[in-house]
Amino acid sequence: MSIEPVKDESGLFLCRLDHAQVPLLKSRIARALGYRYSVPDYLIDAIDTVCTDLQRTSRPMCGFRVLNAVCTSEGFSCAGNCFTTGPEIGEQLKQAKRLAVFAGTAGEGYEQLRRDYTNRDEPLLIYALDAVGSELAERIADRIAREVKAVAKTEGMTTSNRYSPGYCGWNVSEQHQLFALLPEAFCGITLTPSAMMYPIKSVSGVIGIGRSIRRNAYRCDLCAMRETCRGRSQRSSQ
Repeated sequence: MSIEPVKDESGLFLCRLDHAQVPLLKSRIARALGYRYSVPDYLIDAIDTVCTDLQRTSRPMCGFRVLNAVCTSEGFSCAGNCFTTGPEIGEQLKQAKRLAVFAGTAGEGYEQLRRDYTNRDEPLLIYALDAVGSELAERIADRIAREVKAVAKTEGMTTSNRYSPGYCGWNVSEQHQLFALLPEAFCGITLTPSAMMYPIKSVSGVIGIGRSIRRNAYRCDLCAMRETCRGRSQRSSQ
């Protein structure tokens, strides 16, 4: 099932995903937990249990809105909102003529599962759930990028990589402005005053669209967050 345009909402696309569309890579989950080669059997069992439970309880959703934009090497303006991303992102988006503003989430089912594990006093499953939920959010973001690329291709355009507030020098506080470009509680996601998303295993950001734009690799070696970014190992392996 592909993302479909929302009736009477210009440039807006939405999809409720099946888990088969966002397959989880258990080797990457194990790496996120600190195991690159030999993974203990008890941890493999925990990851399997969590993946099965999450497929049963979680209903992932994602979507995006395509908007005209003016992009520079320091940020972009879109629908009357100005964003300061900084040069790391700005340089990658400055050739874009449009932006896909996106959001996606593992859903409320993730939060319910975490509460269930807590009530059952299952610390190993809670530990594994965090990594599994992060992997699911990454796969949802990858799915969004593929769908944006497909929409852009119909107009003879290409796309950039995806970029999110809180990374590569883009202040997370601008998340509020970003969500203002989407319908209220888009995909069931809300923001706290500090701009954190709920459900917590959610993703948001922008993807550049244009005739001259290119999907360049993330410049993790230049990023100030290179030692603490949870996505670094995953992005470097893509």
